[in-house]
Amino acid sequence: MLQNKTVLITGGTGSFGSSLVRLLITFNPKEIRILSRNFEKQQSLKSEIEERIDAIGNRNTESLRGLKFVSGDISDKSIVNEAVKGCDIIFHTAALKDVSYCEQHPLEALEVNVYGTNNLIESAIEHRVKKVVVVSTDKAVAPAGTMGITKAMMERVVLAKSSEIENQDIENLKITLPSTSFVIIRFGNLMGSSGTVVPLFIKQVKEGKKLTVTNPQMTRFMMTLSQAAEYALFALEKGNDGDIIIRNSPALSIGNLARAVIELYGKNLKNEESDSTSQIIVTGSRPGERLFEIMASEQEMLKAEQIEDSIYLRIPAFKSPGNLSGSDTTSETKLSVPDNVTQPKELNSSNIGELNIEEIKSLIKK
Repeated sequence: MLQNKTVLITGGTGSFGSSLVRLLITFNPKEIRILSRNFEKQQSLKSEIEERIDAIGNRNTESLRGLKFVSGDISDKSIVNEAVKGCDIIFHTAALKDVSYCEQHPLEALEVNVYGTNNLIESAIEHRVKKVVVVSTDKAVAPAGTMGITKAMMERVVLAKSSEIENQDIENLKITLPSTSFVIIRFGNLMGSSGTVVPLFIKQVKEGKKLTVTNPQMTRFMMTLSQAAEYALFALEKGNDGDIIIRNSPALSIGNLARAVIELYGKNLKNEESDSTSQIIVTGSRPGERLFEIMASEQEMLKAEQIEDSIYLRIPAFKSPGNLSGSDTTSETKLSVPDNVTQPKELNSSNIGELNIEEIKSLIKK
């Protein structure tokens, strides 16, 4: 699906975006375009990709020549148009994701996450991009803070445009102007991603400091960067227009995560006292944070279909709950609901079971 295609990754120098670039070059696309604001990160990623290609020989040198960087912000429609023109596929990962920053700068979060995404949507349709995979977050479901609210609005903008396309005249849309498909994926926390708690915990414990934990009882969904990249490719291949595709990810408590980091990295310190002093300090929840995250609401779970041996859920936009049996994908099954339950529970990080400390340590080491 990617061979000889031109692919755009917005936010492509971020932790997830760059992980996706590393994976995509193995599929020999015609060109990978990376739209981001950070020139230094662009140069660093370019150098890394050069080293990777040198290490595997000449067979993928076309991938390097097909790596193009565009500097700019998705809030700038002219920059977006420059990046999108001629693309076949887009992975939209650019966003303001820092919860505290979004609380302090809500209008900037709105500008980037909502209006910036709308710029991308309009440009993708104008330039007849075949498919757009839009990265959202579990914080968009029943949002409790600015970041979640703006990402929820972003999802609404995407789904509204998908619905508009779906309802247009079939003769004009499907025959003369093939439509652009939009698929949404929701991430929880990405293990090792910059700005997340795992690198902070590791840094603190290696420095012999106490770990700062907002609330040890908080639970979060967690996946690795490589799992996230595979998730995005799955949504590209299997997602239909308007779908929300969800990967069933494990959950963990922040307290157990902190203890796992201490056990993994505290023992390796030269200072023997560092392990004993690396204890947890509870700092209290920050504005916009909640005790657990929700990956899918109760209403969405009514429509959800299990796909790929239940590794993923599909929440279709254009089917009512009573019409799921009409799916033409043989690997999909409607979620089963016991007779005494009128509605499935929401899918959240407190009701799916938590990883224990040993399981968390294994996940950190991946």
